[in-house]
Amino acid sequence: MKVLVINAGSSSLKYQLIEMDTQDVVAKGLCERIGIDGRISHKTESGYKTEYDVSFPTHKEAFEELVKLLTEGENKVVESISEIKAIGHRVLHGSEKYKASTIVTDELIEDIGVKFKDLGPLHNPPQAVAMAACQEVFGKETPMVAVFDTSFHQTCPKKLICSVFLMNTMKNIPSVAMASTELPTVSSPRDILKSPEKIPKEPNSSSATSVTVLPFPQLKTAKFATLPWVLPLSMVS
Repeated sequence: MKVLVINAGSSSLKYQLIEMDTQDVVAKGLCERIGIDGRISHKTESGYKTEYDVSFPTHKEAFEELVKLLTEGENKVVESISEIKAIGHRVLHGSEKYKASTIVTDELIEDIGVKFKDLGPLHNPPQAVAMAACQEVFGKETPMVAVFDTSFHQTCPKKLICSVFLMNTMKNIPSVAMASTELPTVSSPRDILKSPEKIPKEPNSSSATSVTVLPFPQLKTAKFATLPWVLPLSMVS
């Protein structure tokens, strides 16, 4: 059984076609500069390689070019896309709603692209766009599964997810509880010490929490607004 694996970004689309019976990578490649101009690099298990410029106005055209490479010419690896029995999509953040790999539906695409866009603004919206484009090209009858980065984080012990937030903050801020992988605005206590004025705050907000950071007595007490990021132990050691 052949499965296509997709890792899409705002202007790129990485892919691998895997023969699941043997775990062999039949073909893989990269569509890049989507929405700018376009370029694709592609290689197969047999050693065939190609790279060329091609117009990619949207993710849909990238998927269409990928299908051509997989199904046409002397170096095709499948006779038709019907041989691809499933497609997996890497997705950054599923909030608390999606805790495991989930079948792609219109509701899921809406959730990732709209409802949960603030949990991963650089990743979730384009990944939702890519899933919708993939459905257009391969058809909704092809099973598609979203695999979430945060599924891993939800299995981590709480003590490894955060260090400076109070538990009531952890429980009430989904992006904190789910360990968003978006880059923090303030990356470490060292940054706070150097530039305390850069700590994000919500004007006239009562949501700021006073947190005592025990491993850093020099910090004493720092005020954090409710932020969509986590300060892992590894960052403060």
